[in-house]
Amino acid sequence: MAAPVKTTLRTRPLPRTAWPKGVSGNPAGKPRGCKDWRTAEVGELARRLVLDEVYQRNVLARLRDGTAGHLEPLLWAYAFGKPREQVDLHVDTTDTDGWTQTLTAKLNAIAAHHDDAPEPPTTPSGRVVQ
Repeated sequence: MAAPVKTTLRTRPLPRTAWPKGVSGNPAGKPRGCKDWRTAEVGELARRLVLDEVYQRNVLARLRDGTAGHLEPLLWAYAFGKPREQVDLHVDTTDTDGWTQTLTAKLNAIAAHHDDAPEPPTTPSGRVVQ
């Protein structure tokens, strides 16, 4: 049988520190987007690996065979960062008359179809029966 674990409770108060309660030693904190040294090392390692000629030949062979795994995009992201994804939503507003006519025709067709639809059955209290 194992010996019981002894625990000690702190009976004296914690020592006072130089900082008042709620204030840390670095109030501004680490700036946003500031990279850790480990992130920089992983990025450098990934860059060296990705730019290696032997690695590039092997990747090309794996891509041709269809056996390149999910590690490839991750490695490229570590090496050079993720590509920026941007959707360009450009609407040509010079032809508003054609837009208005098309939209009006579609809305009129929907309204005509809705007017022709039979009313759903209801209960005496006015609730729609499913």
